[in-house]
Amino acid sequence: MLKAIDALKEALAATKVRNTSGFLVEAIRNTWIPNKGYEQKIELDAFKEWYPLAQSLQLVLAATQFDGVQHVLTLENQWVCFEQMASD
Repeated sequence: MLKAIDALKEALAATKVRNTSGFLVEAIRNTWIPNKGYEQKIELDAFKEWYPLAQSLQLVLAATQFDGVQHVLTLENQWVCFEQMASD
């Protein structure tokens, strides 16, 4: 269902959706997912919000991407996937 909500958000960002409730119902029924580029934007936006906070709390030292996947450097000098670090 979260993917359907993301599909609605993507549509709202790109165009005017006249019936958001109807769009969401169809997205849920038909298991719509947002385009890959939109999912990457969502993850990047989350990272941009999370990273300064994580640095201020001294949870991470640095960040980089390996093969297009965002990683952060922990205090133990280990590179960890951002998605895993954020969920922890």
